Amino acid sequence: MRLQPGSIKNPDDPDLQAARHSMVQLIIQVLQGYGLNEDMGTHMIRVLHSVLHGFTWLEQMEGFRMQLDLDKSFSILIGTFIRGINSMANKEHEYFQGENNK
Repeated sequence: MRLQPGSIKNPDDPDLQAARHSMVQLIIQVLQGYGLNEDMGTHMIRVLHSVLHGFTWLEQMEGFRMQLDLDKSFSILIGTFIRGINSMANKEHEYFQGENNK
């Protein structure tokens, strides 16, 4: 059975919420190793959620019609995200300049 987007029977299910919380906590722990501040860590979680959701949604909808290995594409996606985290960790001060003046 193929799930359609938005087809989670009960998004308020306590077990589903607990699993989501555990996943977010794990991601937070991993991101702490990069020395990101809390705001940048939250941004990175949003970015990761977005890219994972987009990739899996396209896969479910059979949106990848080229005859290339999806696992390889996914590996490239994650590798690119990780390299992006390293870049952000080195330059995150640039992204937050002037925010305290707003």
